Amino acid sequence: EVARIAGYSKIPLAMPKFDITPPELDPAQELGWKIRDLLVGAGWTETLSYSFVGAGAGGELELENPVDKTKQFLRPSLLSSFKEQFEAVRRAGSGTVKLFELGRVFSQAEGQFPTASKGSAMLPAQPWHLVLAVNEPGSNNFRLVKGALDVIQAELGITLTPTYTEISPGYCAEVDLETTVEPVVREFKPLPKFPSIKRDLSVVAPGTSWGKIEEEIRGFSPLVDDVKGIDVYEVRGSGSSTTATISFRSSECTLKSEEVDAEMARLIKLLQAKFKAIIR
Repeated sequence: EVARIAGYSKIPLAMPKFDITPPELDPAQELGWKIRDLLVGAGWTETLSYSFVGAGAGGELELENPVDKTKQFLRPSLLSSFKEQFEAVRRAGSGTVKLFELGRVFSQAEGQFPTASKGSAMLPAQPWHLVLAVNEPGSNNFRLVKGALDVIQAELGITLTPTYTEISPGYCAEVDLETTVEPVVREFKPLPKFPSIKRDLSVVAPGTSWGKIEEEIRGFSPLVDDVKGIDVYEVRGSGSSTTATISFRSSECTLKSEEVDAEMARLIKLLQAKFKAIIR
């Protein structure tokens, strides 16, 4: 009443102040979003399946009050409920099916969540899993699944331990994300100041693997910047012939063609003397 009589306009305006604490980041959730972005960008579709399943191989957690009495267990793996979704989508169309799911599974082991706000009892373990399956007619479905996991490992710098399963027709893999090896620390090098010069080399070395030859090439000169194998084919009576591209680069100046030619001549003599190599 005093404020009304004195006049609300005489009271200075001020926004209330309070501290906003950002939520803690969940590493598993962060990893899940990164995996989603990679798979969706590669043409995969995310799906969701029920956490309840019917009787399985044994050892599943049974619900005391199931909503559906035919699905009275908690899933021990994503694949146990994911297969129904995959089969339904596959039967509905005639083209390629590429599905994945991220979700929790349930085991008998003690987990990280308490059963109540007070007390020491813990809920069962609920680790995050990833499952993906593909059916592409005329393609190697195993290679498609493995290729997707290889991309995830390469892009995120992690190591996955998948379990592969053939689901006719198609192939799938399930990964326990709780056992994922932590990302490696990547070291970035500055862009080179000077250009490289490339030379191709075709060599036949009977009884010697390309790995040993590549190791020798990489270590013979500090000017060797990179070695990439291009082609390997059999030469009748001589073994396998390997063609590789060798990149030369200096960190101090731009190399001249004559300098690289001299390095190539020295390399050829080394390979001929050490491996009895035949330069083609």
